[in-house]
Amino acid sequence: MTIQTRIMGLLARLPERVASVDVRRDLATPLRDGGALRADLWLPRPLRASASVVLIRTPYGREGMDLVARLVAERGHPVVVQSCRGTFGSAGVFDPFRTESADAEDTLAWLAAQPWGDRPVSLLGASYFGHTAYTAVAADASRISSVSVAVTATDMRASAVYPDGVFAPETALVWIAGLTTQELPRRAQRRAMRALTRRMPAALAAPEKDADRVLLGETYPPYQDWVSHDRADDPWWEPTRRSQIREIMPPSVLVAGWYDPFVVGQLADHEAMVEAGRLTRLIVGPWTHGSPPIASHLVRESLRLQDEAPRGGAVVWDGGLRRWVELGAWPPAAVTRRLVLDGGAALRLDPRSSLDLSWIVDPGDPPPPAGGRGLNPRFAGRRRQTARERRADVPVFSTHALRSPLTIAGRASVELVTPASDRQQDWFVRLCDVDAVGVSRNIADGFVRTPPGAESVRAELSPAAFTFRAGHRIRLQISGTGHPFHPSLGETGRRRVLSRAGAWSVLELPTIEGGWRALPATPAEEGAMSTVLGRVATGFEPVRDEVVRLTDADADFGGQLCVYRGDRVVVDLAWGPGAALAGLTGFYSVSKGVAATVVALLIDGGALELDRPVASYWAEFAAQGKASVTVRELLSHQAGLAAVDDGVRPGDALDSREGAARLAAQLPLWRPGTAFGYHGITIGILMEELVRRVTGVELQELYEEHIRASREIDVFLGLPAEQSHRYRDPRPPLGPAEPAPAVEDDLAAAAFGRLLRAPDATLAEFGPFSPAVRTRGTAAAGGVGSAHGLARLYAAALGHIGAPIASPDTFAAMSQVQVSGHDIVLDAPMSFGIVFMKPHAQLPFASFRAFGHDGAGGALAFADPLHDIGFGYIPTRMTTPGGADVRAVALSGLVRACLAPARVHGGRA
Repeated sequence: MTIQTRIMGLLARLPERVASVDVRRDLATPLRDGGALRADLWLPRPLRASASVVLIRTPYGREGMDLVARLVAERGHPVVVQSCRGTFGSAGVFDPFRTESADAEDTLAWLAAQPWGDRPVSLLGASYFGHTAYTAVAADASRISSVSVAVTATDMRASAVYPDGVFAPETALVWIAGLTTQELPRRAQRRAMRALTRRMPAALAAPEKDADRVLLGETYPPYQDWVSHDRADDPWWEPTRRSQIREIMPPSVLVAGWYDPFVVGQLADHEAMVEAGRLTRLIVGPWTHGSPPIASHLVRESLRLQDEAPRGGAVVWDGGLRRWVELGAWPPAAVTRRLVLDGGAALRLDPRSSLDLSWIVDPGDPPPPAGGRGLNPRFAGRRRQTARERRADVPVFSTHALRSPLTIAGRASVELVTPASDRQQDWFVRLCDVDAVGVSRNIADGFVRTPPGAESVRAELSPAAFTFRAGHRIRLQISGTGHPFHPSLGETGRRRVLSRAGAWSVLELPTIEGGWRALPATPAEEGAMSTVLGRVATGFEPVRDEVVRLTDADADFGGQLCVYRGDRVVVDLAWGPGAALAGLTGFYSVSKGVAATVVALLIDGGALELDRPVASYWAEFAAQGKASVTVRELLSHQAGLAAVDDGVRPGDALDSREGAARLAAQLPLWRPGTAFGYHGITIGILMEELVRRVTGVELQELYEEHIRASREIDVFLGLPAEQSHRYRDPRPPLGPAEPAPAVEDDLAAAAFGRLLRAPDATLAEFGPFSPAVRTRGTAAAGGVGSAHGLARLYAAALGHIGAPIASPDTFAAMSQVQVSGHDIVLDAPMSFGIVFMKPHAQLPFASFRAFGHDGAGGALAFADPLHDIGFGYIPTRMTTPGGADVRAVALSGLVRACLAPARVHGGRA
């Protein structure tokens, strides 16, 4: 086992390692024509008799699968990674789709002849090597025990080459650009890809039959075949179609992405398999074709499929609620809701007028794709639509702000009435969500090319599972060009849409009445005196009433408050000057609790042990008598490193490597383990370096990839540029700023004096007022987010949002009181677990089992396992003195009071 597989196994939530692994490279697997394919074998020791052998057949190189192969083999399954014909040393010429069937038959026969391979075969693959997996099922389904595939489909022609029945040159050209450069040396490959990227626009503008030559400088025979065989019923395409296996499919898992080109075909495959009575499980996330979480989900689900009882059903990501939803079947039963395209750019249930709209389509100036489904990661995904919607050639139609949530699941469709044209016409429609501040983002899209004479257009959109929140609007875009797959027909023309009595143009939505058992979003009552925005669940009205009372008493009081109970939002409020439910701001030391979730990841997987010396991970730390300081002592403010002799500087936090080197060389301010004192800035530097030493990865990267992004948590350690428009600085506290403490002969003054004594150091420069700190997302005080995001993060810590961040036992261990009493730096009573703050008599923010952190300026966030709540509070104006706002503590108590004793987690009050 390597440190990389240890960390990845932890982060991917894989079962425990049970075997060591022998690796045999470059094995020859014979073919019937006398050639041989090259393969690598990953053989576990010991080898269980019950283990299946995992087969991966890929054209993209075997080394790229080393991590996946080792992870699977360490869990007891032999793994064979084979290069397809004509790639990476395998004999022959790579002719996509054409020879995979015979090669799969020969490979299965070779496996059966191996002493370790005469056992059931489990197939694993994604994209093209998902197709090779399906081809192996077609070759000999009797040998296959399970199939785990991602971002692929059984019909490659319909899903990738001719989606919507129209050739997709960008998909084809992006793919062949990668195929023709992948075996070059690294530096040459980079140069070649840069050149191809420069030539891509010209290739896409060229006639389809010439595009490969424009891109590569020569024709690419498979591409020429795809263009010339343009009829769907051409038997040439039979090797690309494996739809027949849907009726004989062994137990399977299908992992898909809402913004992947294959999602339409993949979800159709799932429906067909279920209809045929096959046991299959579907997982659909907010992913594009190459999103990193796909691999971890695929490996985890493959192991479950091999080692546990197979499961059916579906797990889908609702991008509106930003959470996973478990379903018995996909798509769930839905009711069609028709919205009519009406005058005034409106979408209405009951139209009030008629519509006659026309615009010019200029193929030389198409609208930008702005997200959607595609192979090109620079354009695919869920994106802001401002660049498209400001254009005259992208008409939009929108509902009013919704009074209650609306959930859709399945495929929406659009029917447009249009005058007959004497030529073909392209129509690109896109469904969007417009949030409370007016930002539009894409959900699903559809495309259709109508023949001459067509008087109507029907476009079925890609599948979606999405809840439009109260206060949001539903929007439909229509355009005549600019689809990510399909370039323009090449002729300037006009599009015209009509909508009138007897011939309405409509958007049809597959709606789920009542949503996913989610709370109805209650918008603020119109005309109310209070400025309180948002919603509360039944039973939590006293919380909103108290916020109203506080705002009536203090017109300057503003902030955000959100509470999750389990996976349900029970309070989500914003109020006062500058308040916005979707706004982001800084929260200083609340960031420490955010960063602590990454520490929990590492502890949970055994990569980090609390009672090992820090120096066993970070050798330089042993200097100045610190060799025996444990991780537990370091992360509970006992190490005596609250400052350094010549002062902690902002640069030490921004470049924590430099700051960590200074701290490693520092003589502790007190004997470690004999007292505790708040390491206000330095604990963030120490955490970042410890994580870096254990994993080789930045703490912020681990948080983004393995905690925040997959759960869509609105809390950032490193504010992305595309989110900066939502950020507002905390308003400074009223009254004069507190003076820096004098440096005297006591540890408290010395620690703070040293922190503030450096020439360029002010407390503001260590926090989110500094753009550099926001961009870096320093673990000590650089986090940015919303109260909703903080509550959601701590609900995730309790295991309610997506896969658990860490086990309950790990968070229980981290939330055990490590130190309590007099903090010699703050000169005040405090209580800490591992990084997390604990409630105590002077700060009773929750039950004895709670863990979280407050921040300078008044913010407070925590999880309370006893009451099963995640809590987030951020005031818009900083409060003094530092630490949790007393109103936050009072509101947290009121939240607990709203929970009847019978509803307390575990049945205890």
